[in-house]
Amino acid sequence: MAKRNSALKALELRFLKTTFPGSDDLMMKNLFPKPPTPRNRLRRLRRHIDFWRYSRE
Repeated sequence: MAKRNSALKALELRFLKTTFPGSDDLMMKNLFPKPPTPRNRLRRLRRHIDFWRYSRE
């Protein structure tokens, strides 16, 4: 199963590189973002709360 997954991943990578040439690392980072850390989640929540608070007034 692991071998099949890595083969799939390689296929996806090849597809990405042929479809969007010259955008390997950046594209990968945007397509598969890191899972949010608790601090990031808090910051994002706070930002949304501030936005709602100010947009209501």
